[in-house]
Amino acid sequence: MTRWRFDGAITGLGTGSGVRIVVGRWSRSPLGEFTDVMVEHADGLRMLLAPSDAVRDFVTATYTLDRTVITPVHYTRSGDSRTVRAGDLHVRFEVGARTPLGHLLNLVPRTVASAPWFCAVARASSYTPLH
Repeated sequence: MTRWRFDGAITGLGTGSGVRIVVGRWSRSPLGEFTDVMVEHADGLRMLLAPSDAVRDFVTATYTLDRTVITPVHYTRSGDSRTVRAGDLHVRFEVGARTPLGHLLNLVPRTVASAPWFCAVARASSYTPLH
């Protein structure tokens, strides 16, 4: 099995109407630098907005989605503000202060934090079903 390493951040946000958005911002990856967006509508339909076929193929091999759209995805950062534009989607959000748990996790050495076993434990302990 080939292990791929991605450096970046994932941001999740939701609306009062039940729409959820997950933005993946990858500064380094085997696919180059890119941003992708998963939008889950209130009815549960999950759509991926991907900047390329390669990104779409990777993400759909990892997650179950109902629809994919290849479109330019633009990500800008200004201070604590982030803006994402992808097709018809335009979202702006503010990143808040790091939580106490975030400060603790920031103390984990990079070699441990990026180890497959640590990622599996962290993912399993923080998993929240979407439905």
